Formats: sequence, structure tokens, C-alpha cells
Amino acid sequence: MVLDDQQKGLPVGFMLFTAKKDTKAVHADYNKELLTNLLQKWKEGMGKNEEGESFDVQVAATDNDPRERYGLRQNWPEVLLLLCIFHVWQAWRNGLNKYLRAIPKGPDRRSVRTRLAKFLMRLLKEIDIYEDAINAYNTELEDFKKLGRTRNAIAKTQSKAAIAFLTGMAHEMWQSWSLAGAKKAAEIMGIPVSHVARTTNALESFNGRLKGVYFSQYQHSGRLPRIDVWILTMITKVMPDFLEAWVEKRGLKTHYQNMRKIAPKARLPAMQSKVVMPSSPSDSAPASRIQLNAPVSSSTSPHELIARAESWLNSVLSTSGMDPDAADRNAHERIVKLETNFLEQLAEDDSDPLTKTMRSSMSTVLN
Repeated sequence: MVLDDQQKGLPVGFMLFTAKKDTKAVHADYNKELLTNLLQKWKEGMGKNEEGESFDVQVAATDNDPRERYGLRQNWPEVLLLLCIFHVWQAWRNGLNKYLRAIPKGPDRRSVRTRLAKFLMRLLKEIDIYEDAINAYNTELEDFKKLGRTRNAIAKTQSKAAIAFLTGMAHEMWQSWSLAGAKKAAEIMGIPVSHVARTTNALESFNGRLKGVYFSQYQHSGRLPRIDVWILTMITKVMPDFLEAWVEKRGLKTHYQNMRKIAPKARLPAMQSKVVMPSSPSDSAPASRIQLNAPVSSSTSPHELIARAESWLNSVLSTSGMDPDAADRNAHERIVKLETNFLEQLAEDDSDPLTKTMRSSMSTVLN
């Protein structure tokens, strides 16, 4: 199984083999030679590239099974082997249960377990230099040795149990489960450290679904289905269903990511208002209907439009010899008519937001 760009598992090959008739557990009926041979067949089946190079595996993650690691190393000597940190932690937990059993239950056992657990978590997720890991290990070992030199019986028991656990840790596999190994894998593959698979959870999940959903119906009285049933089911059901769900999940994730993005600020479409204003009044325009000729850009601010409108109206009134403040009733009626005609032109296009703003603003100014 490989991981895609969204860190989802994608199976690329299946290895099926039959167990012996007298085998009690199928997973225990294969050895490193058998697995090495199966991996070799897969490698040969992958063929070569245009340059004649054989299929190469640079980084691989496995559980704690040494037979898998042996088979990978035999076929790809330069492969960087990582250990699933979930299985590593599980092995450490079992070791703590085994060695700390000698300490009486309660705060005495809990204090030692808590301290060792914090130390182990630092090794898994924080320390990425081997010398620092050794120094941290030696510090823990020396502290528990000092604890054993006290006269307290419980302290001596705590010391003995903790030292037994620490002594059983395999130093030679440090890089396989440490942060340093993950960083080296990221460097080899050219990806962020966060994208390095440090667990085999994706594969475990797929295998569980494979056995529980697709093949449980073929198991009768504990007997496994025949090899041809496995192959037929894998080709006609498992992979089509898996790939269909894989494509659907990728589409949903992309959809949700797009929904989370902040939409860009809405911009009004570039348009020209139907209302136009000349810089000077037109002598040929009839008094009852003022013609405006100069285009007004949609980017012009309303304040500038109002100022230009006021200037234009004053120019029209001045040219016509009319005074807005005059007591001449006839002149006042003509001014009102000019203002009304102007507002009618503003009202011609209700769909233009700029025109709406101008009409509202001009109504305030002219009234």
C-alpha cells in the first residue's frame, strides 16, 4: 500500500499464499524465505523503466515482524525501513506490563510507569539526534540505578524493574522508529516530515475491511475460501468498490476545502452609466430636456458626481439668466422643471448601482 497526496492509503499489490493443512494460524505459516520469494516475484513483475532500471523501493514502513523486514532488505538492500510507532508503543506497553509487575499496584508502580512513558514519548516524537537519545537513555538508567542504592525496599524494587525494561530496549533499531528516521525518509522522498507514514494504520484498516466485509461470507466453520475465490473477489468487487469510494472521498475533500476558502471581495461589473454630464451646457439642447453627453465612469465616486452635477446646473441657470433665489415665480418653475428632467434621466436605469446612488444623492442636493 502507498499513500496518495492526501495521506490516504492506496493498495498497489496483494500477496496471497495458502497455508499448510495442519497450520493452526495462517499468519504463522510463512517464513522469511517465502516472503523474500514473493517480494522478488512482485519486483520482477513490475518490470523496468526506459533506462533499464528495476523497480526500486526507497522507503518502507512495517510492523515489528522481522520476516517482513528481512524480505524487503534482501530485495532492496538500500531501502530505509521504518517501524510503525503504534506497534512500537504497543511493544513498549507490553514490556512495561511485564517488568513493572514486580512493583506493588498503586502509586509506586504508577510513578515509575508515568516517568518511563514520558521518556519513551520523547524518544518517539521529539529527539531526532542519536547522541541526544543515548544521553537521555543514560540519564534515565543512571537515575534508576541511584534509586536502587537507597535503603527503601520499594525503591529498590522500582529500580530493578525499570532497569530491566531499559536494558531490553534495542538500540540498533533506533532510527526505524525515531523522528530522525522520519526526517531521513522525508529527505529521500522530497516530502514534508508530516507526510511520512509512521504507522501502518491505513493498511490495517484496509485489511480489516477486506476480511470483515468481503470474505467473512465465504468462511464456513473457520475454513478460508479457495485461492480462486480470493482472486475473483479482489478483481470484481474489492478494487472497484475501493477505487470508487477513493475518488468520491477525494472529491468531497476538495469541495469542503473550497468552501472554507474566503471568497474574494465582490467587484461591480465595469459598466458605464446611462447618465452623462458635459463639462459645459449644450446650446442646442432644449430647455425642457437637457442632453448629457460626456460618459461617466462607473469608478467615479458619488461625491464627485454630485459636485459635477451642481456645477453643471449652476452653469445652465447662469447661461439662461435665471437666479434660483429670485422671486420671479416663472424662473423658479423653470428651475424645478430642469431639476425634474435631470432626475428623470437618473431614473432611467434602475439596474445600475451607481445610478441608484447618484439618484439618491442628487435628490438630497436638489431638494
